[in-house]
Amino acid sequence: METPNQRLGVQHIQPINTPAQLANVAVQGTHAAPLRIGDVAKVTEDHQPLIGDASLDGAPSLMLVVERFPDANTAQVTHDVDEALDAMAPGLSGIDLDANVFRPASYMTTALASSRE
Repeated sequence: METPNQRLGVQHIQPINTPAQLANVAVQGTHAAPLRIGDVAKVTEDHQPLIGDASLDGAPSLMLVVERFPDANTAQVTHDVDEALDAMAPGLSGIDLDANVFRPASYMTTALASSRE
């Protein structure tokens, strides 16, 4: 805040500074005894997952995302990615690879089969 005669520094001090303080915040909308964030979640201080970080069956993993152009054929892109992964397999020894976790071509095949029933 500044006037012609003085300058006052204004600093907002956060009321929540620790995970324990955040865990103690009540969840709105409960009519019974106050339900706190710590009652329904484990509150920790950490960073967000890094791009590509994933978890599979509780183990740390890496996710490779392949995006296609809007006019590209989903089935063909999936086929080409599968071929590329097969070609790289000899160099990926010791790495478990699951190309079926998120597969748009499989979704499309299932959807088409369901619509024919």
